[in-house]
Amino acid sequence: MKRRNGFVSNSSSASFLIAFPKNSFITLKDIEAWLGGYNTDIAPEIMDTIGFQFWKTQYFDEEMYRRDFTGTGKEIDFHKCNATWKQMNDVWCCPHFMYKNEDTGLPNNQNCENCKYHIIEKRIDRGDDYYRALDDFSDDNVLKWLEQHKEEKIIYFEVDDNNPARGIDYHTACEITSNASIIFNHKTDNVYCLGGK
Repeated sequence: MKRRNGFVSNSSSASFLIAFPKNSFITLKDIEAWLGGYNTDIAPEIMDTIGFQFWKTQYFDEEMYRRDFTGTGKEIDFHKCNATWKQMNDVWCCPHFMYKNEDTGLPNNQNCENCKYHIIEKRIDRGDDYYRALDDFSDDNVLKWLEQHKEEKIIYFEVDDNNPARGIDYHTACEITSNASIIFNHKTDNVYCLGGK
């Protein structure tokens, strides 16, 4: 997720989790039906742009780098803190979050490494955003959705109306952030709206 420092203008963002089929791609002509159909209260040209942006996430990230969903398929050790906020306050010298070495993935803080709340979870390098979503969102509904779609390609997609992703103009970004929860008719659950304006 994007983080800003300093002055922030009156902006907002909308974010979505998208579950695409594991070994295939949704064609552009099929994207509207696959997304569940568009809300007819939103202008067709806006919905066409939105549909194109969702379709494009199968191939490119927000910076237009080609996605690679193959991953390595290898099992990796993932280090994380399993403490609640109250438990963190009960631990001596707890930094309240786990700094990790970018190269090794190990905790940089020795207190974290030896802490009873430090756990090592076995994960498979998938090449998608499944684990990012699992780590960033603790809402039970999101976790339930992720569990239902864990065998698919999970993509996290964010639209910020102050700094839109490439290919999205300011007006369309505002429409997405303002109408995030009602863009689609929700005939399918391939998309989970995490929130908007």
